[in-house]
Amino acid sequence: MLVSSKMPVIGGYEMRKVGQSIGLTVSQETEISAKTKYLLVAKPAGLIKYQPIENNPWLNGEFDKIDFDAEIAKLGTD
Repeated sequence: MLVSSKMPVIGGYEMRKVGQSIGLTVSQETEISAKTKYLLVAKPAGLIKYQPIENNPWLNGEFDKIDFDAEIAKLGTD
């Protein structure tokens, strides 16, 4: 197992099937909120990295349901 000496090891976990996806359990020891959003980055050799998504409305889903084309049409382009 590849472990960085600078980061604490919380434990080993096994992927599990959740519907049509696979999931990885996160221990409560990490003190991560259930609502926290992460970006999953696939790296070479089967490594994965979960990186917190900054509180940026373009990345955190806040603007996902806004139809910007409709908003622009309402405002006009004069």
